Amino acid sequence: MAILLLLIFLFSGKFRAQARVFFNKHFFQYSYDYREEWLKLSTTLCQLSSLQQLSGFIIKTMADLVDSTGGGLWLKNEQGDYYLAEDCNLGFQGLQTVQSDDPVIQFLRHRHWIIDFVEYRHAPKTYAEIDLSKWRAISEKAWMIIPLFHQNDIQAFIVLSTGRVPRRLNWEDRDLLNTVAMQLSNALALSHASQELYRSRQFEAYNRLSAYLVHDLKNLVAQITLIVNNAETYKHDPEFIEDSLETLQNVSKKLQRLVDQLTKGRVAKASRSEIDLIKVITDIAIQQAGNHPPLKTLFQVDECRVHGEKQKMTAILSHLVQNAQEATADDGQVRLELNSDGQQAIIKIIDTGSGMDSKFIAERLFKPFDTTKGNAGMGIGVYEARDYILKQSGQISVDSTPGQGTQFTISLPLSNVKGQYFE
Repeated sequence: MAILLLLIFLFSGKFRAQARVFFNKHFFQYSYDYREEWLKLSTTLCQLSSLQQLSGFIIKTMADLVDSTGGGLWLKNEQGDYYLAEDCNLGFQGLQTVQSDDPVIQFLRHRHWIIDFVEYRHAPKTYAEIDLSKWRAISEKAWMIIPLFHQNDIQAFIVLSTGRVPRRLNWEDRDLLNTVAMQLSNALALSHASQELYRSRQFEAYNRLSAYLVHDLKNLVAQITLIVNNAETYKHDPEFIEDSLETLQNVSKKLQRLVDQLTKGRVAKASRSEIDLIKVITDIAIQQAGNHPPLKTLFQVDECRVHGEKQKMTAILSHLVQNAQEATADDGQVRLELNSDGQQAIIKIIDTGSGMDSKFIAERLFKPFDTTKGNAGMGIGVYEARDYILKQSGQISVDSTPGQGTQFTISLPLSNVKGQYFE
């Protein structure tokens, strides 16, 4: 048995290499302090803030580990190919793009190896299964190709230039490079995820702006439609003509504000003044007169004024009333009541419609872009109402029972109360 083992050791290069690695791993001191390298890498990664910084750091980290003069980083794009994203003292003209079906990529994906060009030149049979013809022209100046795996797929790879002292990689070099590569690939994946999140937030902001614009346009269209539907019947009524002109004037102002918002990127701050809620509710009753069930109004005060934006207040109350009418059958009831307790104006919108359960009110009612109307709704009306009421130092509450109806209660500070502070 001893003679047989000796013969295998003498004539089998593979066995000798495996034995050399075994003895080096278990009977000799390591060349690297893995703990120190890991802590140093983790500390530096925490200080990086952008993908560009990370790309340069990846190249420098890998190059410094094995005393390479520089290298390049190829990142995976949306098409699955790899492009040269960063290079630092690469020393040769690298391929700008490497296709996903390139033999090198297929080899790295299948074998999870580090390609060592020094080893390739001295022992080409080691890489007999891979076609390195595209890389042969640069193999004299390139040292190795290191894949960065994430979720068992190559998200990037690094090409390092020839080392200051050319040598073949040993087992310890490969272990350290693979370990660091795993940490760097996780950092790269986190950086990509952060970028995707940033882009998603940009799209969300754009969609949010679009939703608000569409919501406002729907309200303006509803006002114009109401005038058109009643024009044939009341076209000879001077009061109808006067109200129509006033409505069209308000629509024109709102459209101009929307145009300014789109062209200038900002909206001029609306004037904040004293609002007569009785007049506002009366106008809402006229606007909603064409909807069913008809809106009934009840005024329990002779005068009720608050501070705010008249157009905004009218739009918010109109939307809540319209929601109540849409949720109520034609033979049901929808009421808009106005009262006061001496300190607060109290507005109640009451309907006998389908109602809502407590879970829906708690989880979804005031959530933006969540609607039960399908494509017909934007899901921002109630959210916008609460946001505005709270900014006016007011409160809004909801009391609803499925199958019985809903009551919205809005309270706003009266403008004639002494000691009341307004922005």
